[in-house]
Amino acid sequence: RARLQLSYQPGVQDFERYPGKSVKASVARALRAWCTPHDEIVADVERIVQDGFKDRPALGVHVRLTDAAAGAEGRKTLDLKAYLEAVDEQRAAMPDSMIYLASDDQRVVQAFEERYPGLVASQDCTRSEDGTSIHGHYDQGIDVSPYLKGREVLIDALVLARCAFLIRTHSRVTCFTLCWNTALPYRDLERERLGVDRTPWLHE
Repeated sequence: RARLQLSYQPGVQDFERYPGKSVKASVARALRAWCTPHDEIVADVERIVQDGFKDRPALGVHVRLTDAAAGAEGRKTLDLKAYLEAVDEQRAAMPDSMIYLASDDQRVVQAFEERYPGLVASQDCTRSEDGTSIHGHYDQGIDVSPYLKGREVLIDALVLARCAFLIRTHSRVTCFTLCWNTALPYRDLERERLGVDRTPWLHE
């Protein structure tokens, strides 16, 4: 069977707004109208929330390294220490919280589990162990089913949307999350610490 090839267009900057709505509100409306996760994905999200959150508020953290850390797209990004500092700061205001960690790097999961023993929930999914990117936009990527990788990232985005607070840097994963749950409070560490705002439409 021939494979469908689509160009990589990661932004919504050209998204046509609904009358009287911001880009974020327009994307949120479009997602609700046209994106309905399959029942099996919803069930996996519910299982992760039930088992991982343990009936406690969850601090969602998305840490993208691999191609972002390598400077793909001319990106600046933060090191792991900056994320851990932000988590410590936020947990001071949410002392009873669990942590839901979504990351493309297995080394990040290990570091979080060592620092916050018994508090970290994460999906059992495809991750890099050596800096190779997951999806291969800028290198060879990881040789795993594209469907599986897409499924896993959608589950992470939906679980993050169930958290009580989100710590993020630039990623289309958390762009989806913040449009799926427009009421979710969050910190954008690149915006705070580097003065870089790649998604100004999120803050309109």
